[in-house]
Amino acid sequence: MFDGFLSQMLIVFLLTVISARFFFTKNAKIDSCAILAPITFALSLVNIFLWNLTETNLILAIFSLIVFATNFRALIRLSANLFIDRYSPFFCIFSTLELIFTVLLAIFLVLNRPVKAAPKDFASTKTTCRLSGNVSRGFTPLLAKDFFYKSTGTLKIFAPASTKDTESAAALTSASEPAAEPAAPEQETAPNSSAPQKKNTPLLLFCGNGTAETADYEPYLLFLSKKGYTVLAADFYADDCLYLPGIYNSRFLRKFLLLKDKDFLKKTQSSATKLNQVNSYKALTKLAGELYGADTPLFFVFDSLDFDSISVITENAAPQSQGFFSLNSIPEYKTPNLGFIEQTDIRLAKKQGLSRDPSLFIPRYLANKTEEQIQLLTNP
Repeated sequence: MFDGFLSQMLIVFLLTVISARFFFTKNAKIDSCAILAPITFALSLVNIFLWNLTETNLILAIFSLIVFATNFRALIRLSANLFIDRYSPFFCIFSTLELIFTVLLAIFLVLNRPVKAAPKDFASTKTTCRLSGNVSRGFTPLLAKDFFYKSTGTLKIFAPASTKDTESAAALTSASEPAAEPAAPEQETAPNSSAPQKKNTPLLLFCGNGTAETADYEPYLLFLSKKGYTVLAADFYADDCLYLPGIYNSRFLRKFLLLKDKDFLKKTQSSATKLNQVNSYKALTKLAGELYGADTPLFFVFDSLDFDSISVITENAAPQSQGFFSLNSIPEYKTPNLGFIEQTDIRLAKKQGLSRDPSLFIPRYLANKTEEQIQLLTNP
């Protein structure tokens, strides 16, 4: 989430340079800064591709397009190698207005910036891998050469930096059989940690939902890995895991569109949503068995899932299932089915009557409660 904020600030910086350049251009010269307009617009589209569609990313893309249009004539003059001795009053007025809006946008982004939660600060590693397949057939990690291949899911592995599970996650990069082995994932490796390695601990499994992706739970997942647990967190967008029809169920659009629905919290309790969650956890259970072995003990983490659905999931994983923990069982967790938005989505948190919390209190507290539940169920 914080990386997405940095990419937004890069776009705002480029917009500032484009809009303010008429102030410092005194002598006749080629207006080379005009080339930044199409570059900025392209970056705003790439930003959506990388970090999905959000209100802020949409505003940045539209505003970048407006700035691009304002500077179109300047681009034509630049392509013809014409010198600029002065800017027209019309251009100066529009550029001034664009500069004012850019400054206001920068202030808005800074005030609503997510709380930084880097794996190295938790003595942990984070490995990200794109997946192909669906719930019925199962999911397979994509290879690095399949970069442009359509993915239908994302797997994130959070592990203590000093454990063998870190090596297992890194081993995904050395696939020898494309059909069965994981792809070269993106890995962030932390420095050596003094955190003790937990023995005979279960593998923790967690799935995102329609209104909250695994990125919205990342501070909590990092605290779990800091405590010595390996966590597999997945988001699925397959054709048999539909929260919305067709292209609207894609990674780029699904969360944005669902949150725009006024009754989105009610729809998180619908039978279709519950079925999607059950199928997602079944698919992740199967994938965990393929990556870590069928005999690996498993422990599930849920967010506001009903008990009947939980029973189906844990029974499907028997006898490896060691138990489960429901985030909504803790009263201090005020944002069911939304994740830890006080750290990851400040604007959404404010809509829910909450504020930015850089102390990470709630994700830390729930990680402690999760560990208590694990110890209670696995060490009777």
